[in-house]
Amino acid sequence: MNVEIRSHLSDIREAATFIINRTADITFEQYEENQLISSAIERQFEIIGEATRRLANDDQSIVEKITGYQTIIGLRNRIAHEYDNIANRTVWNIIQNNLPTLLHEVTTLLEKS
Repeated sequence: MNVEIRSHLSDIREAATFIINRTADITFEQYEENQLISSAIERQFEIIGEATRRLANDDQSIVEKITGYQTIIGLRNRIAHEYDNIANRTVWNIIQNNLPTLLHEVTTLLEKS
């Protein structure tokens, strides 16, 4: 695995870890009420989406090992371009239901390289 691919995967892992760590001890209501937290989380999702897009451009065989990678890229685009149509509940559900899988898959890819 080349350095660029490892860098994209590392960026995804770091951003996902940041989100999980920052939301571990808060409720949805706290997330929704704290604009600083929600903005920081959305920024990390933009990083995840952009790194996934770059990964798709650089190595399709690797990105295909990430569940729902096209949806991840789509979320980044929605946050960046349709920020006023992103529901906090949607982001929270992704954190709770999808992010742990992403973190596990990316960590596994990095460990195998």
